[in-house]
Formats: sequence, C-alpha cells, structure tokens
Amino acid sequence: MRAVRVAVRELAAHPDLTDAELHARLGRELFGINWRPDQVDDLLFLLQVFNTDRDWSVPGALTMPGLVLHRAEQGRLSENKRAQLRSQLARVQTMARRYRDATSPGSKNLQRTAQWLVDQWEGAPSDTLTLP
Repeated sequence: MRAVRVAVRELAAHPDLTDAELHARLGRELFGINWRPDQVDDLLFLLQVFNTDRDWSVPGALTMPGLVLHRAEQGRLSENKRAQLRSQLARVQTMARRYRDATSPGSKNLQRTAQWLVDQWEGAPSDTLTLP
C-alpha cells in the first residue's frame, strides 16, 4: 500500500511525471539510494498480482487458491486465465527465492510478500492451474 501512496502523492504533485521518473522516485523512497530498476518492476508486478481478478468483495486470485479451485470446478476458469495465473505464480516463486537473502528493508518486504503468496499455494491441488 505504501507504493500506491507514494505513486499517488508524486503524480498529484507532478502530473506530467514520466514513467521513468516515477519509477525512480518509487525506487528511492521504497528501496533507498541504491535502488535497482528490477526492484521497482517486481514491486509493480506484485501489485498487479494482488489486483488480478479482484473486485470490492473478492481479493486477487492468487491470494486465494480455494477460490481459484472453485472457479475451475464450476468451469469459470478459462485456459487463458489459468496460463496467466501459472505465469504469475512462477514469477512470484522466482521473486521469493531471489530476495531470500535480502538485507534492505524494501527488498525484505518484497521477499516477505512474495513468500506469503507462494505459501498460499502450499497444499493446493497441483492441477488447479493446469487442468482445463
């Protein structure tokens, strides 16, 4: 949520801000002076994951494997959606591993968030995202 607050604050104060400069400001504020563009890319990706198929009453799909399984059982999970969720989960798993030994607070937050998402899928039926 902090990333969203920073982005809104910066865009409200500077409506003509380029994407590159917004990323730089997010990077400096959330990861410090030694921030890297991949950290901001990963952060924005996590925000995307948390908002995939989300609405006011339902959280993002990858946060609730049971909901994804229910949709699959009801025939409401297309192959395109399964592919999207598989791809997202694979990237989140990679992020959790990549940031495992992080030392900066911002990178630790990325790791903790990515690992939380990965943990949600522990014990979920392995075919939830693969079978049509």
